[in-house]
Amino acid sequence: MTAVREIGRNQQGATIVEFALVAPTLILLLMGVFELGHTMYVQSIVNGAMQETGRDSTIENADLKAIEELASKRIRSVTPNAEISYKRAFHKDYGLINRYEPFTDVDGDGRCNNNDPFEDLNGNGIRDRANGQDGQGDARDVVVLQVEVTYRRMLPMPSLSGWSEDNTVSGRTFLRNQPFRQGEQSKIGNCDVEMGGEDDVPDPFRNRGNGNGNGNGNGNGNGNGNGNGNGNGNGNGVGVNVGGVGVGVGVGG
Repeated sequence: MTAVREIGRNQQGATIVEFALVAPTLILLLMGVFELGHTMYVQSIVNGAMQETGRDSTIENADLKAIEELASKRIRSVTPNAEISYKRAFHKDYGLINRYEPFTDVDGDGRCNNNDPFEDLNGNGIRDRANGQDGQGDARDVVVLQVEVTYRRMLPMPSLSGWSEDNTVSGRTFLRNQPFRQGEQSKIGNCDVEMGGEDDVPDPFRNRGNGNGNGNGNGNGNGNGNGNGNGNGNGNGVGVNVGGVGVGVGVGG
């Protein structure tokens, strides 16, 4: 009995037992922190590569394959043997990205129905969210460049926590192509009387002539004035009283 009592009061080895209980949770927590930090680091590398790839792709005759290979090399410097996929889609404007294609509400009910015409931006024959057309597009088009990177996790987290063995990060950038050549241009027409009539504001330079005018004016308290004007050609002289001051204006025909 004395030996049993001594064993019951003996606290040697208690620290080891406590560490054995806490260690799995502590190690899992530390590995999770390291894995999260590595994922954030990979994400920052992917974002930087996407920005550089997007800028390099907007110039004329850009070698898209070589640009993507350079970006992949940069990404694989932190994620060896990663699977990398690129996707490009171009739009005519930033406001059309991931929005329903515009339509003309003929019947005024606020819905696209009853044969209301719509602009089929992606050419698929139905009105949906205009996710653009595949490719780099033309000058001044807005390009959405997206990349997905799938790689094996740095630490053996799946076997301990049930996570997937692979991790996936993605990056996306929006940039407009450079105006390296003129695409569609507005047509220039000739506006005459048959195409809308006279302008509301007459052309001040229409039927111009050279004119010289001399004006003499006398003003009194009632603001009366006399003016004389002489103009070359078929001009007329006009006298105007402005604040009691006679002003002569000569207009040449």
